[in-house]
Amino acid sequence: MLQDKSSEARSGDIWRLAWPIILANLTVPLVGLVDTAIMGHLPDPAFIGGVAIGGLIFSYVYWGFGFLRMSTTGLAAQASGAGDDNELRATLARALGLAVIAGIICVALGGMIAGLALAIMDGDAVVEGHAETYFTIRVLAAPAALANTAILGWFFGIRAMRAGMLQQLTVNLANVIFDVIFVFGFDMSIAGVAWASVVAQYLGLALSVVMLRHYLRRLGGAFQLPLIIDRRKIIAMTRINADIFIRTLCLLTGTALFMNISAAQGTVILAANAALLNLQTLAAYGLDGFAHAAEVLVGRAIGAKAPQQLRQAVHRSSMMAAVLALLIGLIFYLFGAWIITLLTDIDAVRETAMRFLPWAALAPVISFAAFQLDGIFIGATRSAEMRNAMLVSLGFFWLVLQVSVPLAANHGLWFALVLFLGARSLALLWYYGRVREMADPSA
Repeated sequence: MLQDKSSEARSGDIWRLAWPIILANLTVPLVGLVDTAIMGHLPDPAFIGGVAIGGLIFSYVYWGFGFLRMSTTGLAAQASGAGDDNELRATLARALGLAVIAGIICVALGGMIAGLALAIMDGDAVVEGHAETYFTIRVLAAPAALANTAILGWFFGIRAMRAGMLQQLTVNLANVIFDVIFVFGFDMSIAGVAWASVVAQYLGLALSVVMLRHYLRRLGGAFQLPLIIDRRKIIAMTRINADIFIRTLCLLTGTALFMNISAAQGTVILAANAALLNLQTLAAYGLDGFAHAAEVLVGRAIGAKAPQQLRQAVHRSSMMAAVLALLIGLIFYLFGAWIITLLTDIDAVRETAMRFLPWAALAPVISFAAFQLDGIFIGATRSAEMRNAMLVSLGFFWLVLQVSVPLAANHGLWFALVLFLGARSLALLWYYGRVREMADPSA
């Protein structure tokens, strides 16, 4: 075993798990912020809209396979808690095999995916042209991006948080550096932003392979083909992955609804909402640090059948996440104007974004519980409940939109989004008792 099996969820232990993830996670939306800032200092707001819509299409592809990270973390953590090194290796092999196959399929179908997505978007023709350019280049990164996702999930599952941090820092900081080089050095505009993502993902994969070899040499057990292709294990992973895929698809559909209604209100509203949504994304990735810590600790507690460890992990990680959410919301409210100024120098976009900034400040406070519960359910591999909760929440979001947008336009759109985030928390809480039962055989 790579790790000590003692996993009492003290606050210090949670922080040691969370801080590398928080640091690494913050670099992910940083890329989006840099992309927005670079495009926002070009003369036409259509560039911001193009990156927003193109990035959304890629998110459908990339996060549609987010189960590669989530299921791998939960399964690896449970194998670690049970002391099964052979299963740890097999979990990695299954996830990487699926990632490579899925990535190749995404590249092959990239043009068709872009065409279908843009056909249902209600956007300006110029914006859609920029979006298509961005997506068709960036999708070339799919094999590396999905492999990195699977490896990251495995690193988190074995509590190798610093390895995950190094991978993410490498990918995202390289992305920022190449953004600047390609756009301003080679005058590549939106294509440069997309190519920067491609180069960064393959650099990250090279580093991930090097780190994997280090951890595998320290790990006991061996890769066993019969275990890797074990029908029961594959079916279990497929079931978990299918549920998380549906859950993630629903989440992305909610974002797509938000962006589609934004686009229908004009290019300026679209650009302003895209800038503000980057703030919410920044908050979400920061808060996910405690959610990822919960994934690991909950998975190990369930693998070890330790209900007290489970209670400690849930309670303490959630309290720490709540404090961080309040702090983030306050920072956005007090310094949001300065952040928006950094993102764009287009006066109309800045003024519009400022009108709706309070919603972006409120969103982290409302949404942190949903992120934390996601982590708890991922660690428990309770994917069906995550799927069901998201389906209910998305339906609620759609119903609210039918009333709020006609009544209050963009304020109504943000109101519906905040309610959507809150509904996710309530729906997951309804199922929480099933997680407790998994750690307590006598329950």
